[in-house]
Amino acid sequence: MMQDCLKKGALTSEDEIVIKGTAGTLYAAGTDTTLTSIMVFILAMVQPPDIFQKAQEEVIQVVGETRLPEFNDRTSLPYLENIITEVYRWYPAVPIGVPHLASDDDVYRGYYIPKGSMTIQHMGNVP
Repeated sequence: MMQDCLKKGALTSEDEIVIKGTAGTLYAAGTDTTLTSIMVFILAMVQPPDIFQKAQEEVIQVVGETRLPEFNDRTSLPYLENIITEVYRWYPAVPIGVPHLASDDDVYRGYYIPKGSMTIQHMGNVP
């Protein structure tokens, strides 16, 4: 939208309102999910102190005590990476059950699913 406005050479007050609203929505959505994940991570770290200590030792061994970890360090921090993955699994910040429509009639585990039925894929470890 901003590129279109620049091509036109004009930015109306309505355009400005839409751009500000979109930016605010994107910021709020990112803040909400990040905050949720950080809170769950903190909860996970205060419950079993031995897990926190092991993660802290790994971080100190890889990056030392003079800087913060960077994205390039992730491959060298497998224990911490697994903790983060577990945080996402334990309490996802966004819903992970996305509805789908059956494209054809189907039978699943003895249940008849007619074409056009809404189904939700379960992401857990259910046998």
